[in-house]
Amino acid sequence: MRPSRCRRQSDPIRCTDLRGSASSPKAVVRDRLFLDGILRERTLDWYAQTKRGTVWYFGENTAELNRHGEVVSREGSFQSGRDGAQAGIFMPAHARVGQTFQQENYPGHAEDKFRILSLTAHVTTALVSSRHGMLTREWTRLEPGVVDHKSYIRDIGNVGERTIRGGHDFQQLVKDVAMHIAAAAPQYVRREEVTDDILARERAVQREKTLAEGKPEKVVDKIVEGRLEKFFAENVLLEQPFVKNPDVTVGELITAKIAKIGENVQVRRFSRFKLGEGIEKKVSDFAAEVAAQVG
Repeated sequence: MRPSRCRRQSDPIRCTDLRGSASSPKAVVRDRLFLDGILRERTLDWYAQTKRGTVWYFGENTAELNRHGEVVSREGSFQSGRDGAQAGIFMPAHARVGQTFQQENYPGHAEDKFRILSLTAHVTTALVSSRHGMLTREWTRLEPGVVDHKSYIRDIGNVGERTIRGGHDFQQLVKDVAMHIAAAAPQYVRREEVTDDILARERAVQREKTLAEGKPEKVVDKIVEGRLEKFFAENVLLEQPFVKNPDVTVGELITAKIAKIGENVQVRRFSRFKLGEGIEKKVSDFAAEVAAQVG
């Protein structure tokens, strides 16, 4: 990794690289996102603090994972000093209401800015509360119309975030998932919902089919398990290939949106209605009717 030389405004910081081997203090923060007990995103964030107290943000190395632990996207990753990216201010040493800072500075990819709204905000979470929290307004030109509020508590950091305006990404996600359900007709949300009886019946059907194909006995079980995975991919919503982009599953689509909008979105259940389904239709013999009228 090449040295990243940092000289910004009147608050200089000394650094040689982003791995923390410089003479100035470094912090590498590891974030992990789990959904249903499975690791779906891992991120390393790089920070450094100057002697004057300002905390700078040098970028992140993020990876979105599918349910098999394979990397499906690294969108959003950047490092100061590479490809035009620069360090941004994460937290000023002496915060004042009205101050505005560029937090992420990777043109075209990460351009978050924030303004300090209050230093006496009442912040309450499940673990801690304070009447001296810092409240910020955050936005980016990459998502026009979307505004977030973030809350911080001294010696702890960011403890809350919510979108107060915009949020088009969430609305689009809901629409996309609803359209997918209408088109693909899944039977379950996740594989854990498939009952043991249905699973046993499907396994028996696939085993009989595999034996009928003349496959060697020693490989039958392996083939059956592979076909069960196909059954899940065809019937379980989160494992189905997304109809608008079959290269990703619906679960992977949702995970990507979670990382972008900062909300833990979950599909718990759904109802699918088919037009005309359940309506009794009168079946008539047109020829017989004509004959009756003529006769």
